[in-house]
Amino acid sequence: MRMQRQTISAFVLTGMLALAILVGALVPPEIGESTGLPYDGAPIHILAFAFLVLPLVLMWPRRTGTIVVVSILFGAAIELIQGFVGRSPEISDIAADFVGILLGAGVGLLFARGLARRRERPRRGDVTEREAQN
Repeated sequence: MRMQRQTISAFVLTGMLALAILVGALVPPEIGESTGLPYDGAPIHILAFAFLVLPLVLMWPRRTGTIVVVSILFGAAIELIQGFVGRSPEISDIAADFVGILLGAGVGLLFARGLARRRERPRRGDVTEREAQN
């Protein structure tokens, strides 16, 4: 079975974001500070995890529960691993991840619902079932 382009794009984008989150979360603090880029804090966690779940929820809105659970486990696993690389695990980071996951899932569901409605509406020039019967 051949995968559609959108499916492949969703997987690739999510994989790239997951890798970026993982690398960013496991970089020792002295390296992260030396880049001058924001690498920590609640807004970063919220945005990162919102964008992590968004493409998957858009593609598979009926699987949102599974996507949310797996994403929460991913964030929690990162926090556990941080203790081994010279960073301190923080519950507040997991909470920010959770907020981002819910935000991304909510936006994804809204867009998925809008896309589904758009697909159901007849386009100008299309023949409706009633017109076809006449």
